[in-house]
Amino acid sequence: MLDQFLEKLDCVVSKIFKENLFTAKLVAMCLLISDYLDSNESYNYDFGSGFFTVIKIVVFLFSLLTIYDYHKRKQAFGVWIFGLIAVLYNPICDVEFVESRWVMVDVIAAAAFAISLVFEYRREKQER
Repeated sequence: MLDQFLEKLDCVVSKIFKENLFTAKLVAMCLLISDYLDSNESYNYDFGSGFFTVIKIVVFLFSLLTIYDYHKRKQAFGVWIFGLIAVLYNPICDVEFVESRWVMVDVIAAAAFAISLVFEYRREKQER
């Protein structure tokens, strides 16, 4: 019974997110870069703390989707990397860093999403 449910869930998730996962990673990367720009003193952007909350929620959800994709493809390294990102950006249990540390975390997370985008693009290109 549980196996049938998981198979149906996998089928639904695969149909919905197969084409949208690339876009989700791109959106998360752009949000992380915008948070970096918001914290950079040379730019005069001030989106407020609500913007960071939105970033945390979006990056957390898109990290979970990426974890699911890597787990499905049996790539443990990606699961661990995006699992760490999901823990850091978890909107329920806040992880507290000083702002300079968050800037570094934002850059590393954006780089992880960018590298994942490159790998996904290459994989899609090979499948065609």
